[in-house]
Amino acid sequence: MDRDDIPIAYGSRMRESAWDGRPTVRRQPEGSAGPIVNNVYAGTLDKYTGAQCISCAYVAPTLIGNDGTITITFTSAMTANVVLPGGRRIQIQRYFRP
Repeated sequence: MDRDDIPIAYGSRMRESAWDGRPTVRRQPEGSAGPIVNNVYAGTLDKYTGAQCISCAYVAPTLIGNDGTITITFTSAMTANVVLPGGRRIQIQRYFRP
């Protein structure tokens, strides 16, 4: 897999990040973080530049803007509906059990 998307819910907080960890590509991770209220998370999908690759020395990323709002509605402990910036809608499902 060239790109990793990791939505993580901690109680009533949400953190989502996406990046390409290969050292030979331009790294432009995206992320969003904030509260989950009534099983719904909504926040800007922020864009960064200059982040480190998996095997590289630490480099702090720089915020360069956002692509718009991402909304995640948790429909169960295993599934959610996502509305991406621009209005594209997708369904996601957890692929493992803890």
